[in-house]
This record gives sequence, structure tokens and C-alpha cells, in this order.
Amino acid sequence: MAAGRDGPKTFSYAKPTSMTHGDIVTMWHMVDFNKPQSMPGKSQFLSLQIREEFNCRDRVSRKLGYYVDHGNMAKGGEVDRDTNPNKWEPVAPKSLVEILWKHACEDL
Repeated sequence: MAAGRDGPKTFSYAKPTSMTHGDIVTMWHMVDFNKPQSMPGKSQFLSLQIREEFNCRDRVSRKLGYYVDHGNMAKGGEVDRDTNPNKWEPVAPKSLVEILWKHACEDL
């Protein structure tokens, strides 16, 4: 598990959990906020867990799902969840997704 700080939030990520098709890696990461966040029509929340898939060869990623929680570090009760995969998108330079992509793909 590794962690970092980005202004009003802390993020952490786990070692990649699976490789599905050669250059495809799946991993979980969490964003923990210092102040409550909000989503339209939902209760406020303090943490977000995201399951992400990375194509290491093509430098693209997509979210496979997420869980939003009332409390820090996913302790406080679920606010929302989505398990519908997004479309593949390019990994943006100098972004949190790029940090995660590098971590996920470093051993391939």
C-alpha cells in the first residue's frame, strides 16, 4: 500500500491485484478527503474507493466501479456505488491516474 497527499485529499493505492489479458492490470485505490464532498442528489461523503483497469501497452485506463462512503478511510457507511465500467480513456500526463498507471504497470 502506498499513499500520497494532494492538497485537500489523501490518496492510497494497493498493489495491482490481477492481470487479465497480458498488458491489462486491475487495481483498487482510495481518495480520502479532509472536508465533506457532495454529489448531486446524494449525501455528503469523505472517501471514495475506485476499481481501475489499466492497459499498460496502450496507456489508457477506465474505471470499473466505485464506492462512496460517509466516513474517512471508507468507515461510516456507503453513500453510493456504481459497478458499470467506463469507456477507455488516455492517461493524462501529470495526473493521479498517471501515477496509478505507472504503479500498476511498473513490473510488466
